[in-house]
Amino acid sequence: MKILNIQAADKTPSVYLDSEGQLNIEGISIIEHPEPFFEHIVENFDHIDSEDFVITFKFEYFNTASARSIMKLLKAAADFNTTVVWVYEEGDDDMLEAGQDYQEIMYKLAKMPFKFVAE
Repeated sequence: MKILNIQAADKTPSVYLDSEGQLNIEGISIIEHPEPFFEHIVENFDHIDSEDFVITFKFEYFNTASARSIMKLLKAAADFNTTVVWVYEEGDDDMLEAGQDYQEIMYKLAKMPFKFVAE
């Protein structure tokens, strides 16, 4: 059952969250004040019926403010058995490194596994 479905806009990514524990965030996030956008996603975690949670990020770009909100989202997901799938464009070393930075932090905090997929 779909919980949240947000279409991408000029400065915000698309978001899809279902009750089975699948969250997809894709596109760009260049929101000046991203906290309300990402907090709205986290608020909907209460409606997930599964203990297993898969978050798939497929960012083209995100700004520093969004980076902090992404970290808060990942920390909130640590209450579940979460796996992160980090999809990046092949050759985009900056996006790969961003995912690896999150991986390092979240592994220390919650042993959260990451899978990296180059497209």
